[in-house]
Amino acid sequence: FFAASGGGVKWGTASAVMMLGALPPALLGLVMYRQISGSMTAGAVKG
Repeated sequence: FFAASGGGVKWGTASAVMMLGALPPALLGLVMYRQISGSMTAGAVKG
């Protein structure tokens, strides 16, 4: 979908592909962050 077709860059398609490619790592990072922060706060509680 880049300039190889001769019509220029299709920015809408390129943006959609990049967003779909970035979504799974972002979700995985969010889940891992919540797991790590939850375990750190649970370990800090005395009792």
